[in-house]
Parts: sequence; structure tokens; C-alpha cells
Amino acid sequence: FLAIDPKTIFWSHCPGAKAVLLDWRQLLMETAREPTHVRKLVPGPADWKGTFDASGKGAGGVWLPGSQKIALMVCQVKWPVAICNRLVSFENPDGDITNSDLELAAEVLGWLVLEAIVNTQWAHVGA
Repeated sequence: FLAIDPKTIFWSHCPGAKAVLLDWRQLLMETAREPTHVRKLVPGPADWKGTFDASGKGAGGVWLPGSQKIALMVCQVKWPVAICNRLVSFENPDGDITNSDLELAAEVLGWLVLEAIVNTQWAHVGA
């Protein structure tokens, strides 16, 4: 089995892990053989561009025009005390809400704000 700091790995003991690594190796070799330019992955400029972030105190962000017009939209929200009290921190190591949870909530907030002011169906949004 794999050790924490192995000098030798015996793949016969973990064939599933070996198969997964070989699959990734194949994917990397294929993408290196014929790289795809980012402009082929993203069809054009974003209709709107935005960014949102969070802290232990609240969340906020901004939406800007891209290829489609939109009024500059800035928003922020202060977290309720109940949320702040549950945040994991040095002072509260037993909390059950992490900063990553708040970051995700900020992204959801950003999308809800955008959907409230424009029709996002079939839109290309840069967030």
C-alpha cells in the first residue's frame, strides 16, 4: 500500500490508482499533441463581466458591461450575526461555516443580482 513518504510504490497493490494516473497521463499527452487556443473554448467576448468576493463581515461585487450594455452595478451585503457567529476562525475553531462557504454564497449573490437586472438566458457571462 502507499505510505506517507514512499521510496517505492507497488502498483500491483493499488491497480485502480494506477489506472487513473495512466488515464490522466493519456489526457495530458493528447492535449500537448494538439493544444486548443482559449478563443476556441470561449466563443467571444462576454456579454457582461463581474466579480464578487466575501469576507467574514459580508459580501459584495460589481457587474460591468461587456459586449452588451448594462449600467454599472455595485452591490454589497452584510452577513447576519447568526452567520458570523458560525464562521470558522482562530477564535471559533468549532464553527461550521467556512470562508469557502461564504465565497460560494457571494458568487450565488452575484448571479442573482445579474438575473434580476438582465435576461441571462443564452448569455455569455464572464464572472
